[in-house]
Parts: sequence; structure tokens; C-alpha cells
Amino acid sequence: MKLAASLALWTASASAGRVFICDGLPPSTTPERNLSPSEARLVLAQRAGVLDHHTADLNSRGSVEAINEFGRRTELFGGKGYMAESVMLVDGEVDVEALTQQCRSFAVNPAPDFVASQGLWIDMIRQSLAALPSESDTAILARIQEGVYATHRSPNTDDYGEDKIFMVRTPSALEQIFKTKVLGRTIYVPSSSSSGEGEVEGEAQWGTYTLPPSHQVPNHLHLSKRAERERPQPETPLELAPTTSLTTEDLDFLASTASGNSTTNSTSKPLRGILPACFTTKSSCESSTRSCMGHGSCTLSFTDQSAAKDSKSQHCYACACSPTVVKNEDGTVKTTYWGGPACQKKDVSIEFWMLALFTVAMVFLVMLAVGTLMEMGSEELPSVIGAGVSGPTAKR
Repeated sequence: MKLAASLALWTASASAGRVFICDGLPPSTTPERNLSPSEARLVLAQRAGVLDHHTADLNSRGSVEAINEFGRRTELFGGKGYMAESVMLVDGEVDVEALTQQCRSFAVNPAPDFVASQGLWIDMIRQSLAALPSESDTAILARIQEGVYATHRSPNTDDYGEDKIFMVRTPSALEQIFKTKVLGRTIYVPSSSSSGEGEVEGEAQWGTYTLPPSHQVPNHLHLSKRAERERPQPETPLELAPTTSLTTEDLDFLASTASGNSTTNSTSKPLRGILPACFTTKSSCESSTRSCMGHGSCTLSFTDQSAAKDSKSQHCYACACSPTVVKNEDGTVKTTYWGGPACQKKDVSIEFWMLALFTVAMVFLVMLAVGTLMEMGSEELPSVIGAGVSGPTAKR
């Protein structure tokens, strides 16, 4: 591959950028596809290994198809087929025709300008390097222009080295990259490959994505309108609306309502663990049993006369459960009894006796049926069954 003779040409589309993917696959014979800036950004992020920060636009069918066609490909089991990737932003002269004959490509239309593309490359650096210090955009830009940023290290580093995200500013630098052992190369040629000084930013942008929390540092160099739009705007201070004074009756009503809601919420949740049968104080009994789950009250069950007067175990407080009586709409009354150390267990003795009587009755019926069958089987057959049955008599 000889690109030295053709790298002195300056070509870039005025309305669309070009992305060239040089990964060993032959160029497509079909007409070149046009991708939106968001779809192109997802392809670049996937090949750079930072797609986790660009998931906001993955729900569209066009984005998935673009990644399947132009995305980075790896082996299903293991990293043997993994090759390092160089994701480059061109800031200089490049021969588009020579790259078109050797690499797959697609167009970005409308293409974000060069300043916005610089911002995307800086953000991908922040997304890929977990230990990146709090550097300004100016410092990161200066370093990627020198091509010194290496990001994810490939599993087979002895063969393929490291992934890299950087900028290419001279033809000799691009030619040197094609001579290295790195097989995967993704090259983005903006619609205007200038230095970005003095030019007006275009309306097309790369879309929305996230940055790691540790990398959200103040930018000393604002590189695109995206940074201005994403900067948090000052909030309008809130003002309290004028309120009328509450009377004593209103306060009492609010307090009783809050107390009722709190009691309902506390008694509706089941108690965890095994509760003791006795509590040393009435307050500990009420707090541990949630006031006996609303089905009784804590009372002094007994006092240990043999215990010392200053002993904490002298008194025994326990829950005294009270039945709950509910009157139905049809006039009937339903009484529910409670038990347990916190009155949290419902008494189902009536239902138990009904189940027990039904079980006994069923067992009795089964035994009666089996006994009847056994008695019928033990009866002897009548002798008259064989009467009158004889063989043919011989004729004389």
C-alpha cells in the first residue's frame, strides 16, 4: 500500500463527512451509505470501545443496522481474533479516493464541523480512560494531536498492542500508521479538515451521550455548542406561597391523622424474628410489639418476688390480646381472636375443628367402604351353583 504519493491532496466533502474503516475487509461494491451524526457516533464509539456511554440512541433500528455493518467485530469465544483499533480524526490533507479503494466507508450527512468533532474525540478519551486525571480540554487536545493517548489494552497485547484514539495532522503520520501492526483503523474526515480557528460552528451535532462522573470537570476550552447546551443553567430560586395560620383544632386534627396513618403502616407490616414472652418495661413491650399490633395492650403480667428490687427482670410485661368485633352490613357480627407474644397471630381454632371433623368423617367413610368390600369378599359361595351340572353319560 503506497499512500505517500497521494497524501498531499486536499479533499473533503463540503456537505458530508466521511468515515473510512480499514480492517482488512474488502470495500463494498454497493453505493455508499449515508448515516446521521448520531448513527455515525455510535459506530465510532463502538469501534473505540466506549459504547456503554452512548446507549441513549441505541433503540433505533438504523443505529443497530449501522453497528452491525460497520462496527468492530470480534471472535465469539475468546480474544484470538481481537485486533487493536486506531480511531483517528483527520486534521490535514488526505486522499479520499485512495482510501475509498482500500477501505469500507460511509458518509455522515449532515456532518458536524471540525470543532464539534474535536469535542467528540476529547469526550471519547474521557470515557475510555478510567484513571484519566482532571485535565482540561486544552491539555487533552494537545495530547491527542501528538497521538500519545492509548486507551483499552487488547487481550493479546504481544501481538496487537493497544487501542488508540488520537488525531492525524500530517500525511507522514497517517502513512506511518498504515505501516504499523495495528490492523483496525477507523478514520474520520470531517466536512472541513481545518484547524478550527475562526470558523463558525455548524448546526449539526453528534447527539447526546454521557461522561463518567469523575471526568465531568470544568472545561477551559469550549469546543462546541454541545458543551454550552449541556452546561447546567442556574435555577430560579423558589418562593414559598403565603399560608394561612392554623387553629388549634386544625393542629389536633393533623396530629391525629398522622398518628392514625403511622399506626396503620406500623401494624400492617409483619414482625420479624422470635419475640420474648416477657419484657422488662412497658415501653420496651410497646416498641417491640408495635403496641401489640393494635390488637391489645401491654400490661404487667407478674412480678418476680424472689428477684432483687433493683433487678431489671423483676417485672414481666406482656401483651393482653383483645378480640376484634366487626359488624357486617347484613347485621351479622364477626369476632376475631388474637394470640402470640405480640397479638400478631389470628386464632383459627374454629376453622381447625371444622377441618378436623371433616377429616375424621372422611376417614370413617373410607374405612367403612373398605370394610364392606372385605366382608363381601370373605363370604363363601353357595353350593347350589354346581347343582345339576354333570358330564354326558355313556350309551350302552
